[in-house]
Amino acid sequence: MSNLFTTSTISYPVKKTSTGRIHRAPAVSTGERFVDKKELRRLVSISPQHIDRLEKAGDFPERVRLGPGRVAWVLSEVTAWMNDKIAGHRRDWRRNPRSQNAVRD
Repeated sequence: MSNLFTTSTISYPVKKTSTGRIHRAPAVSTGERFVDKKELRRLVSISPQHIDRLEKAGDFPERVRLGPGRVAWVLSEVTAWMNDKIAGHRRDWRRNPRSQNAVRD
């Protein structure tokens, strides 16, 4: 067995613990980060109440509890949600561009 575990961006040492289990890599890749509620509002431009409703309906990434009274969201999950919304909007607009808030002269 190699003594390195390689992901697409970084290699981690492989270690056996005293119980014989193999520890390979951290659960979070180096490109991930959390965003708090204030930053989330700036990113998605919707109210906290609407974010809560979308979360409860399963239509928004779930928050991660970091501690008592502290939550955050994974940035890559939020940006993926935003990209899905953008792709859906563009797909709908291409089907019927006249119905999408067309400005009339």
